[in-house]
Amino acid sequence: MRRGLPSLVLVGLILVGLLVACSGQAPPTRDSLPDVGVVVPQALPCGFLLGDGLGVSIEDVISGGAAEGKLEPGDILVTLDGAEVLNAEQLRTALSDKSVGQEINVEVIRAGDPISVAVVLGSNPDDPSRPLLGVMIETSFERVEAATVESGIQGGPLVRVVGVGSRLYVLNPQTAEWGALNTEVPAAPWTAASGAVFTVEDPDSEDAALVDAVSGDRILLEVADWQGSRILGSMGDQVVVSAARPAPGEEGLFQISVLLINLQSRNATWIWIVDDPEIGVPVASFPSPDGTRLLLAGQGQEDDVIRYLILSSEATVQVRPSQLTAAEGTIAVGWFDDDEVLLRNSQGGLILLDAATGITTPAEIPVVVGTISRAWAVGDGRTVLADTGSSLIRFEIGASQEVRTLADRCQIDQLSDIGWSG
Repeated sequence: MRRGLPSLVLVGLILVGLLVACSGQAPPTRDSLPDVGVVVPQALPCGFLLGDGLGVSIEDVISGGAAEGKLEPGDILVTLDGAEVLNAEQLRTALSDKSVGQEINVEVIRAGDPISVAVVLGSNPDDPSRPLLGVMIETSFERVEAATVESGIQGGPLVRVVGVGSRLYVLNPQTAEWGALNTEVPAAPWTAASGAVFTVEDPDSEDAALVDAVSGDRILLEVADWQGSRILGSMGDQVVVSAARPAPGEEGLFQISVLLINLQSRNATWIWIVDDPEIGVPVASFPSPDGTRLLLAGQGQEDDVIRYLILSSEATVQVRPSQLTAAEGTIAVGWFDDDEVLLRNSQGGLILLDAATGITTPAEIPVVVGTISRAWAVGDGRTVLADTGSSLIRFEIGASQEVRTLADRCQIDQLSDIGWSG
């Protein structure tokens, strides 16, 4: 039923009408007032989704399913037959142990109140022997605004630094823990190692130095006559850079090298002079999870093609570019495990490259993920991080294909190498 206009609005309209009549002018035109006013909700700011979950959110109840009339959209399922349920994976596992026709008791939070509900499980139409609850679900997580996250996260072998918006954070992708570094993303290329974030200051001079973006400390690069240092990545608690110097006895030519910088001695642990013309100019590096190998990416000086080479932790060449041939347009996004490198192709697909044999196999991406613009290997042999444009997600390659949002409505800048030890 249409409601009448409030009295103040009516009085205002009458006064406007009298004024117009007295002035002899036509009344102003306006759009019709709506029957129902709609308030546009304020967009949520960038936030991080923490931990293993707070329960399972019921997004929809399937008509004719076992849960119809029992569960409602908006319910948060927190226990099943007395056992705690933190996330969707735990619920699926618990249901897999049940039988068709079996009665289960679930506790849900509905409008803030706990409610116990008994449900008799139905059967899956695709496999009648499998029980079906008949709901669409999603894990409910604790969400905190990125701006309110505090520092204090512990380091670990797969922990890394993430640029989110204009700020730096530390992320443990396995436990979904976040910590703030309370500093802005550096404008220059950067990497993280030994609990610090480094850029190169004055890279083309003899006074080139690594600068800690958090503390401001400078580490002068005392690496003989090598100049033109560029950040490539990190390896454990050391920083990997490239540099150049005039080639001995060859005017106008330069030698290019890769250097592993020890942050304590402020000198190079080793210097590997590029001895394979196929690798071209080094542009990035990726340490293996066990810290024994370094995947080096180089760009050809004539064809701009990215090629790869593997160095040992002592700078011995283990695998040359001719042994790591990948389709043109593919780029490395890190080590999937100690033996395989993860590649992304130009169509957004992922490929596993065996570092020993050079054999490649497609990696199956969960359908709900869609096209990937950027990806990073976690290094645990199971999961991958990806930027969807507004979120940072973690998904599993293989049978489970679990997908988990880690950051929501956020602009992801860059992820550092694995092994943050802050």
